[in-house]
Amino acid sequence: MTSAANSPGSEPIFRQVFRRLGTVEILLLLEKEGELRFSEVARSLDSVSRQTLVSRLVELREAGMVQRDVELGPPLATRYSLTAPGRHLAEAASVLDEVSRRQDLPVIAA
Repeated sequence: MTSAANSPGSEPIFRQVFRRLGTVEILLLLEKEGELRFSEVARSLDSVSRQTLVSRLVELREAGMVQRDVELGPPLATRYSLTAPGRHLAEAASVLDEVSRRQDLPVIAA
């Protein structure tokens, strides 16, 4: 029996996350700030378009890395936070970010 992780064309979640524009930034932000409304995430990550941000949040939620909670209000509020697996991935991203900063590694323009 082949597991989903070993099936042809599958790829570990960390590779999917680290490859896509905005995903690492979302993980690091939610790790640092905790639960945030969509508008707060968008304001903090102004270099990421709203369309890309929505796509990445959906992808992270579907992968089980981010939890989305809707408060019916009024006013209606959508909040995002990391799940336990998301926190683990964010911790790894944070370590890589710190190492790259300490080592003064070159920055690649987006």
